[in-house]
Amino acid sequence: MSTLPTSGKVYFLNELGTINKKELQKDPLSIRTIGRVVEYKYNVGTLVIEHKECRLEIDINMLNIKVPGNIFNNGDLYQFIGELNVKKNTILLNDSQNNSDNGFDIDLLDDDEIEIILKPRIYRSINDLDEDLYEKSIMLQRKYLAKVDSMIL
Repeated sequence: MSTLPTSGKVYFLNELGTINKKELQKDPLSIRTIGRVVEYKYNVGTLVIEHKECRLEIDINMLNIKVPGNIFNNGDLYQFIGELNVKKNTILLNDSQNNSDNGFDIDLLDDDEIEIILKPRIYRSINDLDEDLYEKSIMLQRKYLAKVDSMIL
């Protein structure tokens, strides 16, 4: 029996540094995030988003986009919901240095050497979103939920 993916916890790009990247290889993390497109590689199927000077690479190959050409314009704001994974070339590049017959051991890397990539299930354009108000509302929601959680315990 397969389990459905979770709806995804909201992470701002500057918060991704708090995630244990080594755990992502075993168990990808379901997240929601926003960012403005700064680079789009149609031929590779990736784009890079940025929010508050932090960047994240997005693998859009799973989105099954039927329109050829550039549908992601630089500067446009998007929300993505999907799974955060260890980028495969992190493993491939470092695997060549690993002489083990058991394959690559990600524990040999420092956390800052591990590249991550988001593989979204869904995306939407949110160009009209007030980013500051969105961030404030998420922070207030987190504060409220933490208070409720502490009252339950």
